[in-house]
Amino acid sequence: MLLRTLKRVLLATTSLLLLAGAYLAWNIWAGELRLKTPYGSLEHNYRGADTSRLTSDGPYLSYRNGYVIDQHIRQQDTSLVVSNDSVPTQQRLCRRFRCTVAATHDTFSFQLQPRLTVPPTRYAMPTRLLAVSDIEGDFPAFRALLRGAGVVDTALQWQFGTGHLVLVGDFFDRGLYVTECLWLIYKLEQEAAQAGGQVHYLLGNHEDMNLRGDQDDVRYKYKAVAQALRTPLPQLYGPDTELGRWLRTKNVVEQLGTTLLLHGGISPAVARAGLSLETINQTVRRHLGENRLSTLQQGGTVELLFGREGPMWYRGLVQQQITAPELTGILRQFQATRLVLGHTLVDRITPLYQGRVLAIDLPHAEQFRQGYVAGLWLENGRGYEINQRGQKRAL
Repeated sequence: MLLRTLKRVLLATTSLLLLAGAYLAWNIWAGELRLKTPYGSLEHNYRGADTSRLTSDGPYLSYRNGYVIDQHIRQQDTSLVVSNDSVPTQQRLCRRFRCTVAATHDTFSFQLQPRLTVPPTRYAMPTRLLAVSDIEGDFPAFRALLRGAGVVDTALQWQFGTGHLVLVGDFFDRGLYVTECLWLIYKLEQEAAQAGGQVHYLLGNHEDMNLRGDQDDVRYKYKAVAQALRTPLPQLYGPDTELGRWLRTKNVVEQLGTTLLLHGGISPAVARAGLSLETINQTVRRHLGENRLSTLQQGGTVELLFGREGPMWYRGLVQQQITAPELTGILRQFQATRLVLGHTLVDRITPLYQGRVLAIDLPHAEQFRQGYVAGLWLENGRGYEINQRGQKRAL
């Protein structure tokens, strides 16, 4: 009886939202239903509908007993086969590792970074900047945008010179090519630095979820990969892996010139706490990978930063839940003039609050199936939406 009542309430609520301008977006391959409204997105994942297939994956690089273990996954008939190689840790910088993308037939190689360091929180604003968020493992869409915007060439080599590429969180979950996206970012980070440019990878809530073992949005493919590797799923990005160590160095918010970039947003509660950007980053890094319940039970700053009002989760700016004077106060506190945010879906790159907030979380998987993918382009301080053909629309 209670279940039937709840279903009727859900159907009635959905009907009202549809009448008010919401619409349904169903990704049948991911078993995902999104009800998009002007105020955000309601999602439901049909767990039994995940049709992701067993495919090649890797490399998974981990450190064990003085060696870097290099593991690749390939499909053989109806099972996964793991190939293992190793190199002494002291020789790891002499080795090039290979990543092959089944969906696009790309293969690229990379070297391990000599040392993993925490990036600065503040930078000067470059002349050219591409920002993209919420790729969610969709390597084909990511590749198309990077090529169309002139960030990489056909061989996926950095060609953006002194430009900056800012990745505003959520490159995990929902898609089938998370590993490949991460290694491409890892590789481009080194190539950009050599050219005088910069890659910024900011943490979103799905990065945090994966580091602490939350499997709610992980595709079946990765559960099968973890089983083939005989490792718990959270350990795919554990502290003894190269990607896990690398991710744990990242910031959650950075400031380029007077522009703040982060995944969710700066809530009034975080602003009232009087935290510096550096303190926000340090606190989040310190608690990455911890059990969510125990993190929230710590209270104080930790609970604030990892809760719904925190920088990885807050939706209130894109949903315009605060007043313009409140936004002015937040920006003034951080000596900023605008925020660039992901996390909350919009159909196009959307200026809010007279351009002081730029919302850039687009439904990339859905739009790419329709032949479109876009990101935010900033050039000489002006904002544009740029698509996979390099076409720009002024904001």
